[in-house]
Amino acid sequence: MIIGVQGPAGRCQINLEGDKTVRDLQAEIMAKTGIPPNRQKILVGFPPQETLKPFLNSSTPLSAAGVEGGTLLRVSEMAEEESAASRKFVRKVIPSDNSCLFNSIAYCMAPVDNIHQTSSALELRELISAVILSDPEEYCEAVLSKSNQEYSHWIQQSSSWGGAIECSILAGHFQVEICAIDCQTLRLYRFGEGRGLSRRMYLMYDGIHYDAISELEGRKEVTLFRVDDLEAEELAIALVKTFRDKRQFTDTSNFSLRCLVCGQGIQGSDGAQKHAAETGHGNFAEN
Repeated sequence: MIIGVQGPAGRCQINLEGDKTVRDLQAEIMAKTGIPPNRQKILVGFPPQETLKPFLNSSTPLSAAGVEGGTLLRVSEMAEEESAASRKFVRKVIPSDNSCLFNSIAYCMAPVDNIHQTSSALELRELISAVILSDPEEYCEAVLSKSNQEYSHWIQQSSSWGGAIECSILAGHFQVEICAIDCQTLRLYRFGEGRGLSRRMYLMYDGIHYDAISELEGRKEVTLFRVDDLEAEELAIALVKTFRDKRQFTDTSNFSLRCLVCGQGIQGSDGAQKHAAETGHGNFAEN
């Protein structure tokens, strides 16, 4: 179908197949006008209205968004401040049950293609255990701080916390970059980077807990983003900063812990990691 575009430099046409999406349309608009998708203000019909706004940057079919052959789109470039304000990122609070990392990742994968959540924390733990057992050279005691078999058994326990090793394995399994943003430092840790992956998710880490980050897109919730969507990264970090400013994080270098297995008092995350490596205990609480 042929769609008319009235841009800053004049009028042009875009020819798209009927099964294309709003994201495909925005890519073509950028090719014709030079305006990046996150800066596009698109008015439809007469009088011109922003009826496409809830669907921008989404995989919604053009037909579902009300775009037909012969439609005229009036396209202009938004100011940077207006563009940022048009996207809303939110924190999805995940229960604190020692499986928050696994449940956050499962939550981000669940809305893909409108499917229901298919991966439980237990299933993800079993998957990680199997990957570790399958490659004892890669996952050796120097990496795990436990023997290969001990770690594979330990990570299946519901009381064991996941971290960098688990993020790296699950990034490869789902073929999605996992980006964890530290609430205290705003540092972004990428897992799966350099593997040629096209999508990523964002998680917030407050020192002891993970939550999922999503974007509200009309009535839809978006949890996976294009790797080249740099604005999404900026907005995810900006969201986490709002919680940092409220001091909603735990300073793991100084806080006091107690091992719930043996009752021993422990100082900081380094002490917890050392205790876990020496004893196999992985269930801690703040004193």
